[in-house]
Amino acid sequence: MVSTSFMRPALGLGVLAIFTTGIWYLSYGLRPAPPPWAEVPSLTVQTTIAWGARDDVQIRGTQTLDAITALGYAHGWNHAWTIVLWRQAAQGRLAEWYGTKAVPADRLMRQLGTAKRARTLEASLSSEDRAFLQAYTDGINAAFSTGDIALRKDFVRMRLEPSPWEVWHTMALERLFAWLTVPKAYFDDDDPRFATLADANRTLHTVLRVHGFEHSIAWITQDANSKPSFHQRIVYGDIALPLFQELDISLGQGQFVRGISIPGTPFVPFGVTQNAAWSFLPQTHVSFHAIRDSGPFAFERIHDIDGLEHVARVSPERPHMWVTDIAPDSIWAIRWPGLGDATDIGSWRQLFHGRWKAFSLLGGGALWMHRDGSWEVHGSPPHVASLNRGILVGLAPTAMHVADALRTRPDASAGDVQHEAYSEWAADLAPRLVQTVAGTELTETVSGALDYVENWNYSFTRPSIAATIFDTWLEVLRGQLRPERDPLLVPESILQDTLRVVDALKQSTRMLSLRFGADKSGWRWEHTHADNRHFPYPASAGKRWLEPIEWSSSGHATAVSWNPAPIPSEPAANAALEIWHETASWGKLRTRSRSADPLKAFGVLIVPDSMAAVDLGSETDHITILAPRSLHRD
Repeated sequence: MVSTSFMRPALGLGVLAIFTTGIWYLSYGLRPAPPPWAEVPSLTVQTTIAWGARDDVQIRGTQTLDAITALGYAHGWNHAWTIVLWRQAAQGRLAEWYGTKAVPADRLMRQLGTAKRARTLEASLSSEDRAFLQAYTDGINAAFSTGDIALRKDFVRMRLEPSPWEVWHTMALERLFAWLTVPKAYFDDDDPRFATLADANRTLHTVLRVHGFEHSIAWITQDANSKPSFHQRIVYGDIALPLFQELDISLGQGQFVRGISIPGTPFVPFGVTQNAAWSFLPQTHVSFHAIRDSGPFAFERIHDIDGLEHVARVSPERPHMWVTDIAPDSIWAIRWPGLGDATDIGSWRQLFHGRWKAFSLLGGGALWMHRDGSWEVHGSPPHVASLNRGILVGLAPTAMHVADALRTRPDASAGDVQHEAYSEWAADLAPRLVQTVAGTELTETVSGALDYVENWNYSFTRPSIAATIFDTWLEVLRGQLRPERDPLLVPESILQDTLRVVDALKQSTRMLSLRFGADKSGWRWEHTHADNRHFPYPASAGKRWLEPIEWSSSGHATAVSWNPAPIPSEPAANAALEIWHETASWGKLRTRSRSADPLKAFGVLIVPDSMAAVDLGSETDHITILAPRSLHRD
């Protein structure tokens, strides 16, 4: 007779494993694999989607519009919550999910008329643009119709089933996205004329967790053999979910489009075709005017999740948006291209063919590179800098400091430079601060802090204690400069004021000791400037399974590797995606980003604490064949 004593522990472990798996499933859910086959009646020929291990997609077909349909399917499958949430925001209906706190954002969207304008513009689309958007819409609806989307935990908790997508929804998201790229500097919290607008705009960003695009940059560098590489850093907020869809579309005969796309739209801000590569830096501008306006206002009702009604005062069919009254017969109004007939659908469509067409709704500019390695700047990016063997364009003044840092690393490889946390700005400023303090009498604690800065390599790396001391030191000094708004500005008069600089060092040391303890090992940059991310779910759909995530972080606003320090912003724009094109192997793309998928097995738990570069399309998990209804499954 065989003894079973050795089987009992194994049996117990098996039961425990089953129990643990059950608890995990109930706690985290499991997003099903994409189907192997899906019918899309509008397709002309069979098209294939290969799903990558990192949620990138490889689309294989022969027709451009069929590929756009497949892209819509990929967005609908991988980013269902994101695009449905963005649609809700564009329609000014967030309060129906998030409650009264979202009413200011809804009022803003109603006043901007994002949904109404999109409906109106749909009727004036060219036949080519309509076909482009219809193909994309058909793809989203094919994904939504699988039934798996409605069973995902985010939709189940909200008791929602995504309604069908329409062409104008993408156009509404186009306007929402354009508004989200308006730089925060336009909205002055301290000016009472803008207080209501600033609060509404901050609410919108806080709910969606998307903002900070003005810190995006793009550059081209050449190695010693004159082989160029193309880079983009696109900053996009503090959202924990993946915001972009990496894609690789091949249409046969050497035709392809590879890059990153924006879910809910067929827009590709960074891409490469067989003939050209581009980096588009999205930004739109607003202006404020005091105007006389005797025209009537209209009112729209906003409903919140509790059934309460709120009112939005809107000004229909006008090229401006009312902000506040400034006199009995005048109003303070905002002008923005999205209030008119501007649309960039045609410009985005041309990018799929490797052609540039000027944008009208979005500004910001673009960096364009031809297959022969030559480049050009399109549009009017606010900041352009020459590199040793290249060029950089950016939207914020900090871009010029990044250019300074890049000039010190002319021979760094395309992959290594993305990890670079060195700041030439800090390398110039820190020694001057140290010199100002030299020779003064300091306590042991303060002197120890100064030693860290004095021996610093000027890189904002994760373990750096000196970076934290330097940043806090400047924070105290900047606090004495109000109302100056440049977070990088330290006037020469202050740098030469020994008493002020010494006092700021003492204050910063006390601040760090109170916040992080007297042990300076707790002052590491990764702890003091962590990468905090949030899930854009209402409380009823989130609860504790989607608490904010805190990852350790490196980088700085003046370095190639991004961190929002020292840019004051609420919320902070921690999230950035870095993508680069190694043109020695034309079409080869690598990306570096960080995100979590709560609907994937252990999707929140397994995200590494460090960011690693990944080749686009390096692994495949599943295959989906999209086919016209006339084709039968074998």
